[in-house]
Amino acid sequence: QPAVNDYLKRLRQRWKLSLVSMDKIGPYLLRQRQSPTTYVFFSDQTPSNTRSAHWLEFFHQQTPFLPGVGKLACRTDYPVYLFDIRRQARGYYRVRFELLENQAAQKTPEDITKRYAERLEARIKAQPEDWLWSHKRWKHSRASVDHPQ
Repeated sequence: QPAVNDYLKRLRQRWKLSLVSMDKIGPYLLRQRQSPTTYVFFSDQTPSNTRSAHWLEFFHQQTPFLPGVGKLACRTDYPVYLFDIRRQARGYYRVRFELLENQAAQKTPEDITKRYAERLEARIKAQPEDWLWSHKRWKHSRASVDHPQ
């Protein structure tokens, strides 16, 4: 995997992109507060730490969601958008940003995550063939978190 990491690093540098791990993103955002910037967070996977996850109804199942974006949005009061890519035809895509929250400091992190989950579910229902089921949203059950062995 070092070759893949090297390739991705070169690709990011070409476009002046940088990756920041979630454990360092809070201080990073605060340091960059005065710089006009766009931050993209990928929250398409199930959280590894299900105890701190936001558990929401998603396709009629209790499903864990990453809490980080909601927490950061509330702390920074940055607006939150859903980045939506729709396939138009083979090799042609349309990208759209949908505003989810413009006054994040007035919401809870759970409110923001819930809004994201609702819009994601609607998006998947509209074009289910584009959703990557390999993301394994239901690797964990709520019961296993609430009542560990």
